[in-house]
Amino acid sequence: ETVGCHLVSVHNIRHQLRLMEDVRDAIDTGKVQEFLDKFLKESFLTEPIPQWVRDAVEFMGYKLAC
Repeated sequence: ETVGCHLVSVHNIRHQLRLMEDVRDAIDTGKVQEFLDKFLKESFLTEPIPQWVRDAVEFMGYKLAC
C-alpha cells in the first residue's frame, strides 16, 4: 500500500516535470500556439474545453483551434 502511493507520487511528479519541459520548449521555440492546440486536444477528448480554460487562453492572447 505504501509502495503504491509512493509509485503514484513519483509518476505524477514525472508527468508534471515533462509537462513543464514541454511548456518551456514551446516558449523557447515560439510554438506556444501549437503546444496549446495539441495539449488541449489530448486533454479534452470526450468533453468540451471548460470556459475557464477558454478564458485563460484568450487572456494570454492565443486562440483555440477547437
